[in-house]
Amino acid sequence: MDYAHNKRDAQGRALNLVHRDISPQNVLIGYEGEVKLIDFGIAKAAGKASKTQAGILKGKFGYMSPEQVRGLPIDRRSDIFALGIILYEMLTGQRLFVGESDFSTLEKVRNVEIVPPSSLNAKIPEPLERIVLKALPRTWRTATRTPSTCTTTCRLSCIPSASSRRAKTCRFG
Repeated sequence: MDYAHNKRDAQGRALNLVHRDISPQNVLIGYEGEVKLIDFGIAKAAGKASKTQAGILKGKFGYMSPEQVRGLPIDRRSDIFALGIILYEMLTGQRLFVGESDFSTLEKVRNVEIVPPSSLNAKIPEPLERIVLKALPRTWRTATRTPSTCTTTCRLSCIPSASSRRAKTCRFG
Protein backbone atom coordinates (compact mmCIF):
# COMPACT_ATOMS: atom_id res chain seq x y z
CA MET A 1 0.00 0.00 0.00
CA ASP A 2 2.85 2.38 0.80
CA TYR A 3 4.27 1.72 -2.68
CA ALA A 4 0.97 2.72 -4.31
CA HIS A 5 0.57 5.77 -2.08
CA ASN A 6 4.05 7.01 -3.03
CA LYS A 7 3.95 6.08 -6.75
CA ARG A 8 5.08 8.82 -9.15
CA ASP A 9 4.52 9.42 -12.86
CA ALA A 10 7.28 9.65 -15.51
CA GLN A 11 7.81 13.34 -14.64
CA GLY A 12 8.25 12.54 -10.94
CA ARG A 13 4.89 13.96 -9.84
CA ALA A 14 3.01 12.10 -7.11
CA LEU A 15 0.04 10.14 -8.46
CA ASN A 16 -1.71 10.23 -5.07
CA LEU A 17 -3.26 6.79 -5.61
CA VAL A 18 -6.02 5.74 -3.25
CA HIS A 19 -7.09 2.07 -3.35
CA ARG A 20 -10.65 2.74 -2.04
CA ASP A 21 -11.45 -0.97 -1.57
CA ILE A 22 -9.09 -2.33 1.06
CA SER A 23 -10.80 -5.28 2.75
CA PRO A 24 -9.79 -8.77 3.89
CA GLN A 25 -10.76 -10.17 0.47
CA ASN A 26 -8.15 -7.94 -1.17
CA VAL A 27 -5.23 -8.81 1.12
CA LEU A 28 -3.21 -11.92 0.32
CA ILE A 29 -0.50 -13.41 2.50
CA GLY A 30 2.19 -15.50 0.82
CA TYR A 31 3.90 -18.62 2.11
CA GLU A 32 6.86 -16.56 3.35
CA GLY A 33 4.59 -14.05 5.13
CA GLU A 34 4.72 -11.35 2.46
CA VAL A 35 1.55 -9.28 2.16
CA LYS A 36 0.08 -8.42 -1.24
CA LEU A 37 -2.71 -5.94 -1.84
CA ILE A 38 -4.84 -6.84 -4.86
CA ASP A 39 -7.80 -5.50 -6.85
CA PHE A 40 -6.95 -1.91 -7.68
CA GLY A 41 -10.05 -1.92 -9.90
CA ILE A 42 -11.63 1.10 -8.21
CA ALA A 43 -8.39 2.81 -7.22
CA LYS A 44 -8.32 6.51 -7.93
CA ALA A 45 -5.44 8.80 -8.81
CA ALA A 46 -5.65 12.50 -8.04
CA GLY A 47 -6.17 14.64 -11.11
CA LYS A 48 -7.68 11.86 -13.25
CA ALA A 49 -10.56 12.89 -15.47
CA SER A 50 -12.88 10.08 -14.36
CA LYS A 51 -15.08 11.01 -11.44
CA THR A 52 -17.34 8.84 -9.35
CA GLN A 53 -20.96 9.66 -10.17
CA ALA A 54 -22.68 11.70 -7.46
CA GLY A 55 -24.48 9.48 -4.97
CA ILE A 56 -22.50 6.36 -5.93
CA LEU A 57 -20.31 4.71 -3.29
CA LYS A 58 -17.50 2.45 -4.45
CA GLY A 59 -16.06 -0.18 -2.13
CA LYS A 60 -17.32 -2.48 0.60
CA PHE A 61 -19.42 -0.48 3.07
CA GLY A 62 -17.95 -2.02 6.24
CA TYR A 63 -14.41 -1.08 5.16
CA MET A 64 -15.02 2.49 4.03
CA SER A 65 -13.72 5.56 5.79
CA PRO A 66 -16.09 8.21 7.18
CA GLU A 67 -15.01 10.65 4.47
CA GLN A 68 -15.80 8.06 1.78
CA VAL A 69 -19.28 7.53 3.23
CA ARG A 70 -19.88 11.28 3.34
CA GLY A 71 -18.79 11.71 -0.28
CA LEU A 72 -15.91 13.99 0.70
CA PRO A 73 -12.55 14.09 -1.07
CA ILE A 74 -10.34 11.18 -0.02
CA ASP A 75 -6.62 10.58 0.17
CA ARG A 76 -4.27 7.90 1.52
CA ARG A 77 -5.74 8.33 5.00
CA SER A 78 -8.92 6.66 3.75
CA ASP A 79 -6.89 3.54 2.96
CA ILE A 80 -5.19 3.78 6.39
CA PHE A 81 -8.65 3.78 7.98
CA ALA A 82 -9.55 0.59 6.09
CA LEU A 83 -6.26 -0.96 7.22
CA GLY A 84 -7.18 -0.04 10.81
CA ILE A 85 -10.53 -1.81 10.40
CA ILE A 86 -8.78 -4.98 9.20
CA LEU A 87 -6.30 -4.89 12.11
CA TYR A 88 -9.17 -4.36 14.56
CA GLU A 89 -11.05 -7.34 13.15
CA MET A 90 -7.95 -9.55 13.18
CA LEU A 91 -7.36 -8.75 16.85
CA THR A 92 -10.95 -9.10 18.03
CA GLY A 93 -12.33 -11.76 15.70
CA GLN A 94 -15.39 -9.54 15.15
CA ARG A 95 -16.55 -7.20 12.41
CA LEU A 96 -16.13 -3.56 13.39
CA PHE A 97 -18.81 -1.91 11.24
CA VAL A 98 -21.72 -4.22 10.58
CA GLY A 99 -25.37 -3.29 10.69
CA GLU A 100 -28.72 -4.88 9.97
CA SER A 101 -28.77 -3.12 6.59
CA ASP A 102 -26.36 -1.32 4.27
CA PHE A 103 -27.70 1.98 5.57
CA SER A 104 -27.09 1.09 9.23
CA THR A 105 -23.57 -0.10 8.37
CA LEU A 106 -22.86 3.21 6.62
CA GLU A 107 -24.20 5.11 9.64
CA LYS A 108 -21.85 3.21 11.96
CA VAL A 109 -18.91 4.08 9.72
CA ARG A 110 -20.00 7.71 9.42
CA ASN A 111 -20.32 8.03 13.21
CA VAL A 112 -17.14 5.99 13.85
CA GLU A 113 -18.80 3.85 16.50
CA ILE A 114 -15.84 1.93 17.93
CA VAL A 115 -15.53 -0.20 21.04
CA PRO A 116 -11.86 -0.40 22.14
CA PRO A 117 -10.47 -3.71 20.85
CA SER A 118 -9.11 -4.63 24.29
CA SER A 119 -12.67 -4.70 25.62
CA LEU A 120 -13.27 -7.65 23.26
CA ASN A 121 -9.83 -9.26 23.65
CA ALA A 122 -7.96 -8.53 26.89
CA LYS A 123 -4.74 -10.04 25.44
CA ILE A 124 -4.21 -7.12 23.04
CA PRO A 125 -1.09 -5.21 24.12
CA GLU A 126 -1.77 -1.54 24.88
CA PRO A 127 0.78 -0.27 22.30
CA LEU A 128 -0.94 -2.34 19.60
CA GLU A 129 -4.35 -1.01 20.57
CA ARG A 130 -2.99 2.56 20.34
CA ILE A 131 -1.79 1.91 16.78
CA VAL A 132 -5.15 0.49 15.72
CA LEU A 133 -7.10 3.36 17.29
CA LYS A 134 -4.73 5.92 15.74
CA ALA A 135 -5.73 4.55 12.32
CA LEU A 136 -9.44 4.91 13.25
CA PRO A 137 -9.98 8.43 14.65
CA ARG A 138 -13.40 10.09 14.68
CA THR A 139 -12.11 13.22 12.95
CA TRP A 140 -10.13 12.44 9.82
CA ARG A 141 -9.18 15.97 8.77
CA THR A 142 -6.95 16.45 11.79
CA ALA A 143 -3.45 15.13 12.18
CA THR A 144 -4.73 12.36 14.47
CA ARG A 145 -4.95 9.64 11.81
CA THR A 146 -1.71 7.91 10.99
CA PRO A 147 -0.28 9.72 7.94
CA SER A 148 1.19 6.77 6.06
CA THR A 149 1.28 3.03 5.77
CA CYS A 150 5.01 3.10 6.36
CA THR A 151 4.49 4.84 9.72
CA THR A 152 1.91 2.22 10.72
CA THR A 153 4.24 -0.64 9.70
CA CYS A 154 7.13 0.89 11.63
CA ARG A 155 4.96 1.32 14.71
CA LEU A 156 3.81 -2.30 14.49
CA SER A 157 7.41 -3.52 14.18
CA CYS A 158 8.28 -1.76 17.43
CA ILE A 159 5.88 -3.86 19.50
CA PRO A 160 7.73 -6.67 21.23
CA SER A 161 6.69 -10.13 20.14
CA ALA A 162 5.33 -12.64 22.64
CA SER A 163 8.57 -14.63 22.31
CA SER A 164 11.03 -11.75 22.80
CA ARG A 165 9.24 -9.42 25.24
CA ARG A 166 12.03 -6.96 24.52
CA ALA A 167 10.88 -3.58 23.23
CA LYS A 168 12.66 -1.99 20.30
CA THR A 169 13.59 1.67 20.40
CA CYS A 170 11.21 3.58 18.15
CA ARG A 171 10.07 7.19 18.17
CA PHE A 172 7.11 8.48 16.20
CA GLY A 173 4.76 11.46 16.46
